[in-house]
Amino acid sequence: MNASYQVTSPELAQTIASVATAFRQRFPDGRADLCPWRDDRRTRRWEQPNSIDLGFHFPGWSPRLACRSVLVQLQFKTPPGKRGQLLGLVLRGISFRGEQWRLATLGPWQPEGKDTPTEDVSQALQHFCRDVFQLFGAGAN
Repeated sequence: MNASYQVTSPELAQTIASVATAFRQRFPDGRADLCPWRDDRRTRRWEQPNSIDLGFHFPGWSPRLACRSVLVQLQFKTPPGKRGQLLGLVLRGISFRGEQWRLATLGPWQPEGKDTPTEDVSQALQHFCRDVFQLFGAGAN
């Protein structure tokens, strides 16, 4: 669900802003999008109330990132507005050809897909995931 729709308290708004800041610290060219999904009937069928979704768009296709945008999905045990416990993250590298890679914090924490980021970028993505776990007071696996 779009991050902008999930804000139910000042504390959650601050934490979401901190997630965006953590990403931008590692990827300064990324422009944050708190509303990456369209608000139409077709898209609403796929809403996940236990997630917060943010997008980060880059000025052009990045060979090091192997994408133009990164979709960040934070998955919770319960809706995040009710002090939900962060279960994990899924990051997706998107280009005009669709999803290029996916990194999930379940399993080896390595990007998998058609075209994956370079090793240094993969490590930066993993560090970002650890930063997010710390923001939500959860231990990284």
